[in-house]
Amino acid sequence: RMVSLMQETSNFSVKKSIGSSYVEADDSDLKAADFALKLAAAIKAMGGLRPSEKLEASLTLRNEGNAKFKEGKFQEALELYAQAMAGGEPVPLLNNVACALLELRKYKQAIEACDEVLKIEKNAKALVRKGRALMALDEYDGARRAYEEALEAEDVDVVFVRRQLRRLRQLTARVARKTEKQKIAYQKAFTQKKSPSHIPLALMCIVIAIYVAFGKRIALYLLQTADAHLLWPWML
Repeated sequence: RMVSLMQETSNFSVKKSIGSSYVEADDSDLKAADFALKLAAAIKAMGGLRPSEKLEASLTLRNEGNAKFKEGKFQEALELYAQAMAGGEPVPLLNNVACALLELRKYKQAIEACDEVLKIEKNAKALVRKGRALMALDEYDGARRAYEEALEAEDVDVVFVRRQLRRLRQLTARVARKTEKQKIAYQKAFTQKKSPSHIPLALMCIVIAIYVAFGKRIALYLLQTADAHLLWPWML
Protein backbone atom coordinates (compact mmCIF):
# COMPACT_ATOMS: atom_id res chain seq x y z
CA ARG A 1 0.00 0.00 0.00
CA MET A 2 2.82 2.39 0.85
CA VAL A 3 4.61 1.84 -2.46
CA SER A 4 1.43 2.12 -4.59
CA LEU A 5 0.40 5.29 -2.74
CA MET A 6 3.72 6.87 -3.63
CA GLN A 7 3.18 6.04 -7.28
CA GLU A 8 -0.32 7.52 -7.34
CA THR A 9 0.34 10.68 -5.29
CA SER A 10 3.35 12.69 -6.40
CA ASN A 11 3.27 14.91 -3.32
CA PHE A 12 3.39 11.96 -0.92
CA SER A 13 6.72 11.16 0.74
CA VAL A 14 7.89 8.45 3.11
CA LYS A 15 10.35 9.04 5.90
CA LYS A 16 12.21 6.70 8.20
CA SER A 17 13.25 7.35 11.76
CA ILE A 18 16.90 7.44 12.78
CA GLY A 19 17.11 8.05 16.48
CA SER A 20 14.93 11.06 17.24
CA SER A 21 14.97 12.46 13.69
CA TYR A 22 13.39 11.53 10.36
CA VAL A 23 15.01 11.35 6.91
CA GLU A 24 13.64 10.60 3.45
CA ALA A 25 13.36 6.89 2.73
CA ASP A 26 15.23 5.68 -0.36
CA ASP A 27 14.40 2.87 -2.77
CA SER A 28 16.13 0.22 -0.65
CA ASP A 29 14.07 1.26 2.39
CA LEU A 30 10.84 0.99 0.39
CA LYS A 31 11.81 -2.41 -0.98
CA ALA A 32 12.61 -3.61 2.52
CA ALA A 33 9.27 -2.35 3.80
CA ASP A 34 7.43 -3.96 0.89
CA PHE A 35 9.20 -7.27 1.53
CA ALA A 36 8.35 -7.08 5.24
CA LEU A 37 4.68 -6.64 4.34
CA LYS A 38 4.81 -9.61 1.95
CA LEU A 39 6.53 -11.77 4.55
CA ALA A 40 3.99 -10.80 7.21
CA ALA A 41 1.17 -11.59 4.78
CA ALA A 42 2.70 -14.99 3.98
CA ILE A 43 3.05 -15.86 7.67
CA LYS A 44 -0.54 -14.78 8.33
CA ALA A 45 -1.87 -16.70 5.33
CA MET A 46 -0.13 -19.91 6.37
CA GLY A 47 -1.14 -19.54 9.99
CA GLY A 48 -4.59 -20.99 9.37
CA LEU A 49 -3.48 -23.85 7.12
CA ARG A 50 -3.07 -27.49 8.00
CA PRO A 51 0.55 -28.79 8.03
CA SER A 52 0.18 -30.48 4.65
CA GLU A 53 -1.28 -27.32 3.15
CA LYS A 54 1.56 -25.24 4.60
CA LEU A 55 4.12 -27.51 2.98
CA GLU A 56 2.29 -27.32 -0.34
CA ALA A 57 2.12 -23.51 -0.23
CA SER A 58 5.77 -23.33 0.79
CA LEU A 59 6.78 -25.63 -2.06
CA THR A 60 4.91 -23.41 -4.52
CA LEU A 61 6.76 -20.32 -3.28
CA ARG A 62 10.07 -22.17 -3.39
CA ASN A 63 9.49 -23.29 -6.97
CA GLU A 64 8.67 -19.71 -7.92
CA GLY A 65 11.90 -18.65 -6.24
CA ASN A 66 13.85 -21.27 -8.18
CA ALA A 67 12.37 -19.96 -11.41
CA LYS A 68 13.39 -16.41 -10.54
CA PHE A 69 16.87 -17.65 -9.61
CA LYS A 70 17.30 -19.33 -13.01
CA GLU A 71 16.29 -16.05 -14.64
CA GLY A 72 19.03 -14.25 -12.71
CA LYS A 73 16.51 -12.35 -10.57
CA PHE A 74 18.28 -13.18 -7.33
CA GLN A 75 16.65 -10.57 -5.11
CA GLU A 76 13.16 -11.71 -6.11
CA ALA A 77 14.21 -15.32 -5.56
CA LEU A 78 15.53 -14.44 -2.12
CA GLU A 79 12.22 -12.83 -1.14
CA LEU A 80 10.22 -15.84 -2.32
CA TYR A 81 12.47 -18.23 -0.40
CA ALA A 82 12.01 -16.13 2.74
CA GLN A 83 8.23 -16.20 2.33
CA ALA A 84 8.33 -19.95 1.81
CA MET A 85 10.04 -20.37 5.16
CA ALA A 86 6.79 -19.38 6.86
CA GLY A 87 5.55 -22.92 6.31
CA GLY A 88 8.33 -25.02 4.80
CA GLU A 89 11.29 -27.10 5.87
CA PRO A 90 14.03 -24.72 7.07
CA VAL A 91 17.14 -26.56 5.86
CA PRO A 92 16.51 -26.61 2.07
CA LEU A 93 15.06 -23.09 2.15
CA LEU A 94 17.96 -21.67 4.15
CA ASN A 95 20.31 -23.28 1.64
CA ASN A 96 18.37 -21.55 -1.13
CA VAL A 97 18.60 -18.28 0.77
CA ALA A 98 22.38 -18.70 1.14
CA CYS A 99 22.74 -19.41 -2.58
CA ALA A 100 20.78 -16.28 -3.54
CA LEU A 101 22.80 -14.17 -1.10
CA LEU A 102 26.03 -15.45 -2.65
CA GLU A 103 24.84 -14.32 -6.07
CA LEU A 104 23.94 -10.93 -4.59
CA ARG A 105 27.46 -10.75 -3.06
CA LYS A 106 26.03 -10.46 0.42
CA TYR A 107 28.64 -12.80 1.80
CA LYS A 108 28.25 -12.17 5.54
CA GLN A 109 24.50 -12.74 5.36
CA ALA A 110 25.13 -15.91 3.33
CA ILE A 111 27.42 -17.19 6.10
CA GLU A 112 24.71 -16.47 8.66
CA ALA A 113 22.17 -18.48 6.64
CA CYS A 114 24.62 -21.38 6.36
CA ASP A 115 25.31 -21.28 10.09
CA GLU A 116 21.57 -21.54 10.78
CA VAL A 117 21.49 -24.73 8.70
CA LEU A 118 24.53 -26.12 10.49
CA LYS A 119 22.84 -25.56 13.84
CA ILE A 120 20.22 -28.05 12.66
CA GLU A 121 22.42 -30.60 10.89
CA LYS A 122 25.79 -31.17 9.25
CA ASN A 123 24.88 -30.23 5.70
CA ALA A 124 27.21 -30.44 2.70
CA LYS A 125 25.54 -27.65 0.73
CA ALA A 126 25.67 -25.26 3.68
CA LEU A 127 29.34 -26.03 4.31
CA VAL A 128 30.28 -25.57 0.65
CA ARG A 129 28.39 -22.28 0.38
CA LYS A 130 29.91 -21.07 3.61
CA GLY A 131 33.33 -21.90 2.17
CA ARG A 132 32.54 -19.91 -0.98
CA ALA A 133 31.42 -16.90 1.06
CA LEU A 134 34.52 -17.04 3.27
CA MET A 135 36.77 -17.25 0.20
CA ALA A 136 35.08 -14.18 -1.24
CA LEU A 137 35.85 -12.36 2.01
CA ASP A 138 39.52 -13.51 1.84
CA GLU A 139 39.04 -15.55 5.02
CA TYR A 140 41.03 -18.49 3.70
CA ASP A 141 41.53 -20.44 6.94
CA GLY A 142 37.80 -20.47 7.64
CA ALA A 143 37.06 -21.46 4.04
CA ARG A 144 39.52 -24.35 4.25
CA ARG A 145 37.90 -25.63 7.45
CA ALA A 146 34.43 -25.43 5.88
CA TYR A 147 35.52 -27.36 2.78
CA GLU A 148 37.37 -30.01 4.77
CA GLU A 149 34.30 -30.50 6.95
CA ALA A 150 32.13 -30.71 3.84
CA LEU A 151 34.18 -33.69 2.63
CA GLU A 152 32.98 -35.58 5.71
CA ALA A 153 29.30 -34.80 5.09
CA GLU A 154 26.81 -36.92 3.16
CA ASP A 155 25.85 -36.20 -0.45
CA VAL A 156 28.83 -33.93 -1.01
CA ASP A 157 30.18 -33.15 -4.47
CA VAL A 158 33.69 -34.40 -3.72
CA VAL A 159 35.12 -33.31 -7.08
CA PHE A 160 33.89 -29.73 -6.67
CA VAL A 161 35.10 -29.45 -3.06
CA ARG A 162 38.56 -30.78 -3.88
CA ARG A 163 38.77 -28.38 -6.80
CA GLN A 164 37.87 -25.53 -4.44
CA LEU A 165 40.53 -26.68 -1.98
CA ARG A 166 43.16 -26.68 -4.75
CA ARG A 167 42.10 -23.19 -5.76
CA LEU A 168 42.24 -22.14 -2.12
CA ARG A 169 45.81 -23.43 -1.79
CA GLN A 170 46.81 -21.49 -4.90
CA LEU A 171 45.24 -18.30 -3.54
CA THR A 172 46.92 -18.77 -0.17
CA ALA A 173 50.32 -19.32 -1.80
CA ARG A 174 49.84 -16.26 -4.03
CA VAL A 175 48.94 -14.09 -1.05
CA ALA A 176 51.93 -15.43 0.90
CA ARG A 177 54.30 -14.57 -1.98
CA LYS A 178 52.83 -11.09 -2.32
CA THR A 179 53.10 -10.49 1.42
CA GLU A 180 56.72 -11.62 1.43
CA LYS A 181 57.57 -9.30 -1.48
CA GLN A 182 55.92 -6.38 0.29
CA LYS A 183 57.81 -7.22 3.48
CA ILE A 184 61.16 -7.29 1.65
CA ALA A 185 60.38 -4.03 -0.16
CA TYR A 186 59.40 -2.41 3.14
CA GLN A 187 62.59 -3.56 4.82
CA LYS A 188 64.71 -2.27 1.94
CA ALA A 189 62.97 1.09 1.99
CA PHE A 190 63.67 1.67 5.66
CA THR A 191 66.91 -0.18 6.38
CA GLN A 192 69.04 0.12 3.25
CA LYS A 193 71.71 2.83 3.47
CA LYS A 194 73.82 3.92 0.58
CA SER A 195 77.51 3.84 1.13
CA PRO A 196 79.28 7.23 1.03
CA SER A 197 82.42 5.58 -0.33
CA HIS A 198 81.94 7.16 -3.79
CA ILE A 199 81.91 10.68 -2.32
CA PRO A 200 85.16 12.51 -3.10
CA LEU A 201 87.64 12.74 -0.24
CA ALA A 202 87.73 16.53 -0.46
CA LEU A 203 83.95 16.74 0.01
CA MET A 204 84.13 14.42 2.96
CA CYS A 205 86.77 16.62 4.55
CA ILE A 206 84.56 19.68 4.06
CA VAL A 207 81.67 17.86 5.66
CA ILE A 208 83.80 16.87 8.63
CA ALA A 209 84.95 20.44 9.10
CA ILE A 210 81.43 21.87 8.93
CA TYR A 211 80.14 19.13 11.18
CA VAL A 212 82.77 19.82 13.84
CA ALA A 213 82.34 23.59 13.64
CA PHE A 214 78.59 23.94 13.35
CA GLY A 215 76.99 20.59 14.16
CA LYS A 216 74.82 18.21 12.15
CA ARG A 217 71.90 20.48 11.38
CA ILE A 218 74.01 23.36 10.07
CA ALA A 219 76.16 20.96 8.04
CA LEU A 220 73.17 19.47 6.32
CA TYR A 221 71.65 22.89 5.76
CA LEU A 222 74.81 24.19 4.10
CA LEU A 223 75.36 21.08 2.03
CA GLN A 224 72.27 21.21 -0.17
CA THR A 225 73.82 19.03 -2.86
CA ALA A 226 72.55 15.91 -4.55
CA ASP A 227 74.75 13.77 -2.32
CA ALA A 228 74.11 15.55 0.95
CA HIS A 229 71.47 13.07 2.08
CA LEU A 230 73.90 10.21 1.53
CA LEU A 231 76.22 11.64 4.15
CA TRP A 232 73.69 11.62 6.94
CA PRO A 233 74.13 7.90 7.86
CA TRP A 234 77.92 8.42 7.81
CA MET A 235 77.67 11.47 10.12
CA LEU A 236 75.61 9.64 12.78
